[in-house]
Amino acid sequence: LAGDTITYTVSLNVTNGPTTAATVLTDTLDADLTFVAVTNNPGGFAAGGAGQVRTFTLPSGAASGTYVVEYTATVNATATG
Repeated sequence: LAGDTITYTVSLNVTNGPTTAATVLTDTLDADLTFVAVTNNPGGFAAGGAGQVRTFTLPSGAASGTYVVEYTATVNATATG
């Protein structure tokens, strides 16, 4: 419904770390959504991007493990479907 908040969770599993280069995850929001904020980022991703395209960069040298970042978006008033 319009105005609802949706929480997204993006994760990356690093095996055989440490990483030798930065890793960039890209998440593209539907046109009916508006990015609000990163709400949980214990893994140290650098959040970036603009508009519907959000990026999360894990720097080189990351040790083996699972890295998680969460962010929220709201449903636009003009959303359909």
